[in-house]
Amino acid sequence: MIESLTKKLQSIPLNTPKVKILETLEPLFQELINLDKIVAENFILYSIKEHFKISKGEAQKYISHLNKLRVKSIQINRNKKREEDKLPLITDRDIEVGEAYDAIAEIGIVDIKTLKIIVAIIISAHLRLNPPLWLFLVGVPSSFKTELVGLFSAMNEVYTLDTLTENALASGYVPPDGSEPQDLLPLLDNKTFIIKDLNTLFSMNEEMVKKILGDLTSIFDGKFQKFTATRGLIDYNSLFSMIGCITPSILIKHYSYATQLGPRFLFLRLPELTEKEMQESFKKSWNETNRREKIIKTRQIVSSYTTQLIRKIKDHKNIPEGEEVQNRINTIAKFVCKARGIAITGKATFSNEKGEKIDYFEIKDWQIEHPWRILNQIKSLLRIISFINKKNVVDEEEIGTIKPIILSTMPIERAEILKILVEKCGVSANELAREVGKSSKTIRRTLKELEALKIIDCFKDTERCSSGKTPYLYFIVSEFAHVLGAPVPSPESLSLLKSVIEEGSNSEIANEEDVMENYSPFTKEK
Repeated sequence: MIESLTKKLQSIPLNTPKVKILETLEPLFQELINLDKIVAENFILYSIKEHFKISKGEAQKYISHLNKLRVKSIQINRNKKREEDKLPLITDRDIEVGEAYDAIAEIGIVDIKTLKIIVAIIISAHLRLNPPLWLFLVGVPSSFKTELVGLFSAMNEVYTLDTLTENALASGYVPPDGSEPQDLLPLLDNKTFIIKDLNTLFSMNEEMVKKILGDLTSIFDGKFQKFTATRGLIDYNSLFSMIGCITPSILIKHYSYATQLGPRFLFLRLPELTEKEMQESFKKSWNETNRREKIIKTRQIVSSYTTQLIRKIKDHKNIPEGEEVQNRINTIAKFVCKARGIAITGKATFSNEKGEKIDYFEIKDWQIEHPWRILNQIKSLLRIISFINKKNVVDEEEIGTIKPIILSTMPIERAEILKILVEKCGVSANELAREVGKSSKTIRRTLKELEALKIIDCFKDTERCSSGKTPYLYFIVSEFAHVLGAPVPSPESLSLLKSVIEEGSNSEIANEEDVMENYSPFTKEK
């Protein structure tokens, strides 16, 4: 290509007036912007400079002009891609949630609760809620999470990126060509920001991750300011909702990063496919035709449905919740705060039967957030879902819809246990370990945390005892079992509670299997 450009350059008269050179070179510049930056600049500094016998300073001006053209071209191409993603939205008829759900079922499997929650998050941006609704969408690879959020990309109210990089939100970088810095933050105002792959972000250098999460922490409330030596004060008012897709393994590995954002993100863990759903997916994969056309059609239907809801919600009014519903929502907020509390541990020592001193870590204290922020987020989410359900009051239907969020917004190891205890009352540590697929020691550590948080309790299993040691059976305490729909023990079992049995006596740590060395990754040593 350089040879072709050189021939075109040589065809331009050497005596071209200087004031006309830039105009004459414009067709060459349009080709140069497609070349590597260094190659293009060297072509100007050597070939063009020598051809017209201009000074290096004048050549530098041409480089600045080329860079401006490059930035403009990038923006045009970016806008063009966004336009290609846009589809003509359906406006001549109302689309119902059932139609959107059925369209999605043609290309993947998703729970109706998940669909309603994501639609509610996107609608929330239009309402400029503060605190806004930010969500981690957690699912194993190929669990349809990325494809699902991509179905909303035809909306003007959605801004989608594949991942997030350092300084993308607001940079101190000043382009040397004098063009305006390209910051992301002002483009997000009043929109839903969807990041298709947060795994890339969490896999970056630790300091870089902390910096990006620190920026997000500051941005959450809608006001962001920072001072740089190059640009001075950067000041933006940008309020938006957010959905970020991530896998459980990455979230577990880097949960400390997520907790840096404090009580700002909600979590929604996609349910695992049942055996029936798995078989249906296999059949669909073998029989599927025209998948691309189906995805485009589904994207049009889902984006149109959500856009119609945004236009309707401005005239919607909710009836204030009654005292009973208020109390249930208060309990939900209290549960979430406890469930994601951070354990503060300290080293302790005990002597075993042989007189040997054993070191372990025990829970000394907890850092549990106050419920006000999560309460407002839950209230907003429930009211929007009530609107999606064509109602103006929140009741059990909406509370049931957000149950997956209630049981996901916590460390995953706790969520795995509570998911089982919501369905079963009186499960031993060994049974939980088998169902979750983790070691009994790991499960016992997490059970100890949940006990200390007063989310679960346990009673002696006197009926199923088959060995000399009677195991404890765990259940969710009645305060939270009520709102989660979890079963509770019989009055006879409650008389065998661990707290009742051990009242006034010291339980022997030496006989317990849950000594706290290598404590849970969700704790921090004091």
